[in-house]
Amino acid sequence: MRLLGSTTYEGKAYELTDVRGFKPISEYGYKTGWYGGRVDKIAGTDTKGLYLCLEGMRVIDILIDDTPFVEEPRALEDMTNKELITLLEEKGIEVPSRVTKAALLELLS
Repeated sequence: MRLLGSTTYEGKAYELTDVRGFKPISEYGYKTGWYGGRVDKIAGTDTKGLYLCLEGMRVIDILIDDTPFVEEPRALEDMTNKELITLLEEKGIEVPSRVTKAALLELLS
């Protein structure tokens, strides 16, 4: 997470009307006294990953969660037969017309 040092992001000036719920700063991993002790709560917004730092009921900064989203790889056992067949076809492996999930998993191993 990083602070912008501004109350404006991508041309929009954020204010109290943009708040969608409050949380204490400790829920974001910050301790009391963070930001010079001025921020007493952090508020969510409609924009995913954009949070407002508030002093009382006044927005004083914007906190952005710019951690890239990485999708966790799925286990083969959790995939559907159709997904397994697609994987096999991408690898150039011929798939019989009638096949069980166990057989598909065997072909992939």
